[in-house]
Amino acid sequence: LIAGWRAAGYRVGFGVGLASGTATVGRIGYEARFDYTAIGSTVNLASRLVELASPGQVLADPVTAAR
Repeated sequence: LIAGWRAAGYRVGFGVGLASGTATVGRIGYEARFDYTAIGSTVNLASRLVELASPGQVLADPVTAAR
């Protein structure tokens, strides 16, 4: 898919952020509006690592890297 987009002139790339730890996962919200999601400091850390990662780069927190 990416090769096709690049051939069409689009710049495509993504980085990965990995973090290990506990998180709250499930249906979050109220009866009229809810979604399935994950929340917590581990999720926030992974999100920040994704923002810092360059295309093709994988960034991991120390706990994940040690594993």
